Parts: sequence; C-alpha cells; structure tokens
Amino acid sequence: MSLPVALLSLATMLSIACRDASRITGPGKEGATLVVSDPWVIFSGELGGIGSVRSVVGAATASVAYVSLPPGTLDEANAATVRNVSKNAQLTVTVIDGGFDPVAIVADAGDTLEVDPDGGVDQPMTVVVPVRRPPQVVRTYPLHGKRDVALNSRILVVFSEPLDRQSVNGSTVQLMRSGVVVAGRVQIDDAGLTIDFVPDTPLLQGTDYEIVVTDDVRDLDGEHLQSPVRADFTTSTSPLSVQRIAFFDWGAMYVMNTDGSGYQRLIADEVGTPLSVTHPAWSPDGSKIAFSATRGGNWDIYVVNADGSNVTRLTSDPALDAAPDWSRDGKQIVFTSNRGDGWTDIYVMNADGTNVKRLTSDPASDYNPVWSPDGRKIAFASDRVGGGDKEIYTMNADGSGITRLTFDPDPNDRPDWSPDGSLIAYDRYEAAGPGGVYVMAANGAGEKRLTSGGGAPAWSPDGKIIVYSDGSLYVIKADGTGKRQLSAVTAFEPAWSPR
Repeated sequence: MSLPVALLSLATMLSIACRDASRITGPGKEGATLVVSDPWVIFSGELGGIGSVRSVVGAATASVAYVSLPPGTLDEANAATVRNVSKNAQLTVTVIDGGFDPVAIVADAGDTLEVDPDGGVDQPMTVVVPVRRPPQVVRTYPLHGKRDVALNSRILVVFSEPLDRQSVNGSTVQLMRSGVVVAGRVQIDDAGLTIDFVPDTPLLQGTDYEIVVTDDVRDLDGEHLQSPVRADFTTSTSPLSVQRIAFFDWGAMYVMNTDGSGYQRLIADEVGTPLSVTHPAWSPDGSKIAFSATRGGNWDIYVVNADGSNVTRLTSDPALDAAPDWSRDGKQIVFTSNRGDGWTDIYVMNADGTNVKRLTSDPASDYNPVWSPDGRKIAFASDRVGGGDKEIYTMNADGSGITRLTFDPDPNDRPDWSPDGSLIAYDRYEAAGPGGVYVMAANGAGEKRLTSGGGAPAWSPDGKIIVYSDGSLYVIKADGTGKRQLSAVTAFEPAWSPR
C-alpha cells in the first residue's frame, strides 16, 4: 500500500499536513481538507451512472478521479466549481454543510485539480491527482459530535472512492451503544460510495451512539482504509408532546400542540392592512417559521419567531414569491416566484433574503419546493407536462438532474419528504373522485393511497404519522391506518415542527 498523498489548500498547506484526517469533525472544526482519489478507468457501461463524467466526456472510456470535501471546510459557500486545469474540464457541485460528497471528473495521475468556491475563500484550493491513495471517510451522518439527533435519523458513511463490496459488512461497519454493537444491517449504494446502517429497532431517546468503521474496509484495488474512523452522536431528548403544528386559515397563522390542544394565533390581520398567509415552514432548529403573506396585494416571503415575535420580510419583489422551505442546515430558503420573465419557477436565497438564485427555468409553472432531509435534493410539483396536469419531480439542490416521479392523468401536488428521506408524501386532485394523500418511494416507485380526500401532507419527525388538511386537520399513521381528526378548527397546509 502506498503512502497517502497530501491534499493541501493553498491557504493552509503547512498546517493541514500534520492533521489526522481519520477523525470526522463537525462544521467549523479542524481536520477537514480537500480529498481526491487515485484515478479509475470508467468503461462505457458505467458512464451513465456518473453524471459528472457524462457531462464532460464523450468517449467510450475515461480515467476519472473522485473529488470531495468534508463538512465544515467551506462554511460560507453554497456551490463550488471543480476544475481539471490539465484537461480543461469542469463541473459545478452544491456545497452542503460546508462540503460536498465525491464527484467524478476526468483526470489522470499528475493532473492539477482546483476547487473554486462561490464565496468564503480568496483563492481556489488546488491538489495534484496521486498515483495511489487509500480510501478515506469523507463524512458521516450524523456528523461527529452532533446532538439532538432524531430517533429515526439515517446513519450514513460516505467514502472518497468506490469500495469493494465484499469488505463492507457487519464486522467492518458498526453502530455502538455503551460499547455494545447495535443490531442492524449494512447497505451500500449502487455507486459504492455510501454505506447506510439500518438499525433493527429505533434509536433510544437521549442516548450516546458511536459509528465505527474499521480499516478492513478497502477500495476496488485492495487498498485498505487509511485508518479506523469513529464518530459519536447523541439522540434527542425531546418527547413528541412538545412538538407543534403550524397552519393557516387564510387570514391568520396558528400553532397548536400535536394532540390538538394549545391553539395559538401567531400572525393576523393588522388594522387597515388585510393579510392572507400560506405555506408555513419550520426552520430546522424549530426557532422560526417562514411563510408566504400578502400585504397590500403583493405576495412575499416572511419569517417569524416561533413565539410570534419579530416578523421579518425577506423578499420585496413586485412579483409573486411564495411556498418557502428551509435547507436542512438552516442557511437557505427555497421558494416559488414568477419574477423576471413571468414564469413561475423555483428560486433559492440565503435565510436573510440575500443572494437570490434561480434553480429552474421552464415556460411551465413549478410549485411547492421542499428540501430532502439530507439537503441534496428538492422535490416540487410542476405542470410542465401540459394539459393542466401537475406531477411530482425531484432535482439536485443546484437545479440539475430534474426527474419526473409521478405519471398520473390527475394533478399531483405538495410533496413532503419523510424524515429519513426514503419516502415522499403528496396529494392528488381527482376530477372524478375525492382525491387524497398518497405516499411513494423517493424514486417514484410503490405508490400507495393513504386517504380518501384531503391533502397537503406533512410528516411527524419520527416518520410514524402524517398530518394533513381536509378543511380541518387530521392525522393518520404512515401505513394508512389510525385516521383521526386532530382539531375542528379550519386549517390548511399544516407543518410539523422538528422538535
């Protein structure tokens, strides 16, 4: 096994050289640096599975390197350009939690690669593609040191290059609790880059866990992980009863406890200023609610503290701005707008309303965007198929890779991801029926009807319950059983708080 090649930022060349890259650290911590694999030959049959290669390569085969950046490296950036200076090739990646997962770019050993963020550093990070390098862990989810983790959180380990599947098993990747192995199964994705640990039973409340990866994990040419990795996290102590549900009745926005009690008005008409309000969306930490509202005839995005104080207007464009949803790190808000050319498309902005960027550009209308739990995709509804038909789509967080999920002649709308990202709930309007709430896998497979009537579904944080509106609020178990009315008050578009 060859020694790892040092991967250095221009700004931190001396200090990074001595750090231990095997320990995963949270945002802003030391130990995170640009990672690049040794080159791999990709054959024609594999090109379709690597979008970044397909976008820059027209040949039947290509030599590629995988480039990644651990979380916390670029806290101020939302995107970055990965560039092969030697091959005049480049691609754009979305930066999430200050890093990005491995992407493949055409490269040979000795080529110079640059990562140029859209903000936060004065100059690009530069690295030379090594001849040989052992694999390493890019990140875990939850991140090392993460607290207040949801009991149904996904448990992931992302690697710097594809792994030998035979080396990934219950002995090499484990979840520990108080020194005892937690029972569960280990899965690896099609690209061979991400391991998913699925516990047999839900995680315990208020408990310390540790993700353990041994150095027996190896890449496709037999090189072992350069050193074992351990990443600890602690689950939430918050019981379900302290969570709340936000909703509106056109003239005001309200919250209530998840059992229907504690009814409280947060935002209402002011004297002489009629108000309509829609689309409440909780911030990831539960401290704020974003919403759409119109004052004086113009729809804009606002944010308010969870107790109803400090209402702040984020957008002031004369066009319609509506349907906000927070990124999972709380730094950005995605929304719908018909600004500019009048097309209704998906936009994203910083959580303070600055740096507005357009994600979709289609003559049709794109509606109701919602971020996936890992922040890497956005689901939305669109009538781009024509004929007044709305369908559910997903795209990457940077607007690329738009994929249609539903294929039904009746309109489908208002998607919402399950907390573990494996399912999407949505509603369907039926011209010859009552419509209702449906659920499907995140890839569009296995559609299942949950209700007869109602819509605007929202998941509970543990993924066991869905709240929805049918004039008033109802809850139903995620398997479609146990329907009951939550409250008799008029209520639309509920949003369940994260804690």
